[in-house]
Amino acid sequence: MNTLHERIKILRKHLGYNQEEFSEKIGLKRAALSLIEIGKNSLTESNIRLICMTFDVSREWLETGTGKMLDPDTAEDREFLSLYKKLSPEIKGVVFDHVKALYKIEKKKKKDANIENELKEDKDE
Repeated sequence: MNTLHERIKILRKHLGYNQEEFSEKIGLKRAALSLIEIGKNSLTESNIRLICMTFDVSREWLETGTGKMLDPDTAEDREFLSLYKKLSPEIKGVVFDHVKALYKIEKKKKKDANIENELKEDKDE
């Protein structure tokens, strides 16, 4: 199993950032990130929280290497839920009905696309 500093480098490369880009997003100097990645410097609690929030990284994965690297709930998902919770029950009902309707439309489009692909595959055979 890899170490925390190795997981920082794995994460950075997975996201497609060089050290300069990654460090800029979390408010570190490139040299500081480089030292973290090679294990010469350790991450602060604040750095860990910022990395998790900025890149939607699972804290469990970052700290222990277990679980999924990326948190399935993005910052946008969390913001949507936070705003939704602040709505009145009446408005929540309206929003919920709209989201369900949109989901059904999207599900039908995906189903139709799958059927179309199957028909195309059958025709190609």
